[in-house]
Amino acid sequence: MLKNVAIAAVMVCLVLGIVACGGQKVPEAPKAEMPKPAEQAMTDTEKAEFVAANCICATCPSFLKEECAKAGEKGAYCLVGKSKVITEENGCVCPQCPVTAKMALKWGYYCTRGSAKEMMAMETQGGGGK
Repeated sequence: MLKNVAIAAVMVCLVLGIVACGGQKVPEAPKAEMPKPAEQAMTDTEKAEFVAANCICATCPSFLKEECAKAGEKGAYCLVGKSKVITEENGCVCPQCPVTAKMALKWGYYCTRGSAKEMMAMETQGGGGK
């Protein structure tokens, strides 16, 4: 019974729509164009320079300032991969990092899990990455 009422209601709406349009076909809305990239893709060198200039790893609760300094690490783990000294995940600032936004990164804890490139490969192979 409800099915028949629903079908009837749809039919009434269709008829009213046709009458309201004078029986003419309603023109389709214009297709939205794909947004054009605002800039060209960065080279690997430009990416490395951007990461180095905007990295906030040193402000992260997981970053071990003294130990990392002794190991010659300055951060940029999303680019260079896992830290040799950071082994515990005590918080992550990656989601707030300007590099994450600019490079459209979606992971975190690069210092303990690997670079963005490594995380993407793991995700592609079904290994997760998060």
